[in-house]
This record gives sequence, C-alpha cells and structure tokens, in this order.
Amino acid sequence: GELGFGHQDYVEAQNLQQSFTGGISAFASVRASLANVDEAGAFFVLSSRSLARNASKMMALLNETAQGLRFDETARIAELVRQSNTRKQMGVVNQGHSLAMLAASAAFSKVSALNHQLSGLGSLAYFKGLVAKIAEGDVASLAADLAGLYERFQQAPQSAMVIADEAEVPQWVDALLARGTLTQSGPAQQRILADQTAIETAYVTETEVNFCAAAYRCPSESSAAVAAVQVLAAVLRNQYLHAEIREKGGAYGGGASYDAANGLFRLYSYRDPELRKTFAVFDGALDAVRSMKWSSNLIEEAVLGLMSSQDAPGSPAGEARGDFYQQLQGRSHAHRRAHRAALFSVTPESVIDAAEQILSGGRSLSVVTDLEGARTLPDSFQVTQL
Repeated sequence: GELGFGHQDYVEAQNLQQSFTGGISAFASVRASLANVDEAGAFFVLSSRSLARNASKMMALLNETAQGLRFDETARIAELVRQSNTRKQMGVVNQGHSLAMLAASAAFSKVSALNHQLSGLGSLAYFKGLVAKIAEGDVASLAADLAGLYERFQQAPQSAMVIADEAEVPQWVDALLARGTLTQSGPAQQRILADQTAIETAYVTETEVNFCAAAYRCPSESSAAVAAVQVLAAVLRNQYLHAEIREKGGAYGGGASYDAANGLFRLYSYRDPELRKTFAVFDGALDAVRSMKWSSNLIEEAVLGLMSSQDAPGSPAGEARGDFYQQLQGRSHAHRRAHRAALFSVTPESVIDAAEQILSGGRSLSVVTDLEGARTLPDSFQVTQL
C-alpha cells in the first residue's frame, strides 16, 4: 500500500486506504516442499481488513491496487528503498540471533539460502547496492524490474481467503468467485537455485554483544523422526544450553530450534558476551545428551512445553489466516494432527538416536559480532562487513 494505483498517486492511495481500511499489506513466503527440501512453494499475499460496513469499498480498493499498481513514481520508489535499507541496518542487532540462525542455515539449505538473500543478512549488501544505484540517478531500471515482477504475480494462479461474520461470508465469497480468477491449486513447486553460503561466516556490525548460531542437517518434516527431534530441541534448551550459555556464559538467552520444513537443527545464543566459548558449548551438545540422566519425566516435561506452545491461543482471524497458509503450502489438518500425536510416542532412546544422527554430522557456524570479535575467529571464517 505504499505506491499509487490507476490515476491515484501514492498520497491519494494512502488517503483512500485510511478512509475505508486498516491498510493494505503485502508479503512473499517461500517454504520447502514436503517431498524435497531443495524444492519450494512460494506465494505472494496482498491483504487488507476493514469494518463490515466498509467491506465492499475495501475489496474494490484491494482489487484496484492489485490490478493497477503504479511504478512510475520513481521518487517514491527511491524513498522506499532508502527507508528499507535504513530499517534493515538498524534491525540487525534487534534480530541478531534470528539472522545468525538463518545465515548458518544457508550453508545447508537452498530455501534458507534464498531467504538469507531476500530478508536475512545477505540482503543488506543488495540494498546497499540499490541505494548506490539510486544515488547515481538510476531509479528507472529498478522501477522497470519491479513492474515486470509484479506482472508475473498478476499472471500467477490465485487463491483467496475471506474472514468475516458467518452470515456475511457467502456474499463476499460470491463476489470473489465472480472475478473468475481463482484456482484450487497451491503454489507450484520450483527448484531453488540460490547459492548456499560458506560453512563458517561472521558478520561485523556495531554491537557490544554477539549472536552465535550453529546449524546441522537433520530429518525434515516428512520423516518419522520429527517428534524425537522436536523433543531433542526442548531438552537441550532446558537441560543444557540455558545453564551453559545464560547462567555460566552471561548471555541474555540461548536455545535450540528445529526447522522441520528445511530439515535443519539450530543452536543459538542471544546478546552473548562470549563467542568462541559459545561455539564450544554447541560442539559439546552431543556429549551433554549422552551424559544426561534420561527419564520419562524429562520427556514428558519437554512434550508438555511443546504442546503448550502449539496450543497457545491466537485471535480467531489470526488462526484462520495461519490455517489457510498452512494448507496452501500442503500442510493439511491430517498432516499436523499426525505430527502432534507422534509426540506422545517419543522415548528417551528415540531422542538419543536423533541426537547421535544429527549432532555427530557436519555443522555450520555463523555469528553477528563486532570487529574485535571477528579478529578472534579462526581464518576459516568468511568475514563480511555490514
């Protein structure tokens, strides 16, 4: 909702949005397929919301935006690029652990490598290049590229979702169907061509603390081992990483996460005064699993924590949107119920087996740090100045 459409410039378009809607938003999502983690389904979402009495005006405005978005307002495009670049640069420290995990993941997963380039630390160099290009007065070629990309979005198969009072849903569904542009298919699966990153990477910025991450290949969500890997992440977080990274190391936080879609297991620290010591903690995770006193209570505690997270209530509209996107990417209700049920079958032996398989394999490392921190790293690290 940041550009004009049709005969409206961007100021007039935003005034219309504020008059009838809560704004128009857009985002793109790329997610690995269930069958092959090197293939992905992607979709572009254009959405809005309004009071019931303004719904028809909102839908008309959304349609006009979708069909007639303008890319001739080059000064506005230049301004938006500069704003995005500033937000990205300022957001590095606030999102440091997430960005470091994505960077570490990019060494093993093509989908993660693509997301690293689109929205992670890899995108910062791209936006710097765009700002430099704009400073040289070349905005027209960027505007043409954006227009071409948007034309591809317009030609792609379309799906739609309506969230409204039960009595009003039929009329809005009928209005959408009358457009004749909707399909029943999900996003087409495409092979990802993004280049994976180096195994060990460091990103240097202005920061007084570090954000460390390690990534390991592991079974993806189509595997029978999914539940055991989920429990492994919870147990490592509660029984090992919290004590070693936060209590002993002084970091604000640390933990483990399982990226089932991309078949990746990640360890991380947040606002961490340590660097190489934290990497040593990551490397000690398998020995920690082997030496733990395993019991059914330990598994039950982890499962209850996972269930609590899964069952956390959201808004009705938020839950409906989440379900729509899950199904659009091939994650049916049956698929998600099966994953949930499998948690009750996890045993200490299955978790230990998962740890042996995952943590004994190769790992990638990434860190967001300052120049002094980067100087302490081995020469094997590829260092990038942000």
